[in-house]
Amino acid sequence: SPENHLNQDACLIPLTLAYNASAYYTNSTTSVLGSSPNPSNAGQAVILTDTVTTATDNNVPVGSVLFYSCTSTTVASCSATPLGAAVPLNGSGVATTTTTPAAGGTYYYEAIYTPTDNTNFTASTSNIITQTVNSTSGSTVLLWSSENPTSVGDSVTYVADVLGLFPPGPP
Repeated sequence: SPENHLNQDACLIPLTLAYNASAYYTNSTTSVLGSSPNPSNAGQAVILTDTVTTATDNNVPVGSVLFYSCTSTTVASCSATPLGAAVPLNGSGVATTTTTPAAGGTYYYEAIYTPTDNTNFTASTSNIITQTVNSTSGSTVLLWSSENPTSVGDSVTYVADVLGLFPPGPP
């Protein structure tokens, strides 16, 4: 009660407070996707390479990249079709995967980086690349002769159709 403490200074207790805290700085990342070879041929392996960097310092991002096949150049078209499992970044911040388009046409790909520790690095989504795949058609050589059967000494003309321009049978 106040009447028992006439000298209020006697109730003061000196305190020393120490503040101990940790601060985290999160690096923004950029994910850049490329392919090789481009253009390619149907049935040919294409290597997709995603390079993840930071703009603020030289810290190499750690984490993994999930590659996606897209139906167009819009980001919304990419999230449904992953190309396999996530690929870990190497010590240089690079992840690669291989895909083999079976038919000619235009293909679109994207990569999404997910950091191992999001207190140090931010996630990032790459550019969408356009992969041109040329059709490859096997060639067939058709060979016809002008005379069949022939006798020794007969003149014979052979026609080779490499491009499939002639109808089947002798010209």
